[in-house]
Formats: sequence, structure tokens, C-alpha cells
Amino acid sequence: MYRNNLSIIFKLFSLGAVIIAAVFWTNADVESRPKYKDEQTLIGGAIWSQTVISLGLIISSEVDDHLHPIVHGYFLLAGSILLVATGVSLIITEYKKMRIFQQSAANEPGAAEATPSRAYDRAYLTIGALCLSAGILTFIDFIIIITPTVT
Repeated sequence: MYRNNLSIIFKLFSLGAVIIAAVFWTNADVESRPKYKDEQTLIGGAIWSQTVISLGLIISSEVDDHLHPIVHGYFLLAGSILLVATGVSLIITEYKKMRIFQQSAANEPGAAEATPSRAYDRAYLTIGALCLSAGILTFIDFIIIITPTVT
């Protein structure tokens, strides 16, 4: 019972991080990044899949329709890999863009004023951090699920 409650708590925190990432994603300027359609697919896929899978796992544990630990662990491990890969990919991409922006601003003093707002870069960096933290929480939940209970 204790493990089940702990697992649900980790799922809820992970789901919360994914939903907050979805809020940042909807407020980011998606239209300003049309050449990065693969990035949009990665973010959307990670957010939607983890929202649906997390809700399904929470519902299945609450209605006493328990999944086999291997099946449950598979969904958690796959979700963790997807979220961590998305988070790391976004963080690396945004840091590269920030470095390029800082180098161009240092080389051309007028470039910093001419560049439009970079709020969407910070939004994507935040989405990456949220996906990474949700992936870590999901992996901890995976560890909780696959460890045998000691009676």
C-alpha cells in the first residue's frame, strides 16, 4: 500500500511537470520556429504521450486493476527515456543558441538591440528542464515499481 501511494505521488508530480511544460509550450512562439518541425513533434509527442500514459497508470492503480510490474515498468521506463531525451535535447539546443547569440552580440554592438525578444528561447529552456525533471521523477517511479516488496 505504501509503495502504491508513493508511486502515485511520483506520477502526480511528473504529470504536473509535464502539464506545466505544456503550458510553456502553448505560450511559446511556435510560429517563429517553423524550420524546427522535428523539435515541435518531439515536444508535442513527449507531452501528450506522458499525459495520457500517466493518467492511465494512475487510473489503473486506483480502480484496483493492477498492471503486471513488467508492463507497468515498461511504460515508466519508456516514458522516462522519452522525457529525458526531450529535456536534454532542448537544453543543449537552447544553450547553443544562447552562445551564438552572445557571440554575435559581442562582435556587433548593435545586434543586441536589433534582435527581437528571446522569451521563447527561455520558454524552450524551461520546457527542457521540466521534461528532464519529469523524466527523473518517472525513473524514480520505475525503480519503486520494479523493486520487489520486502515482507
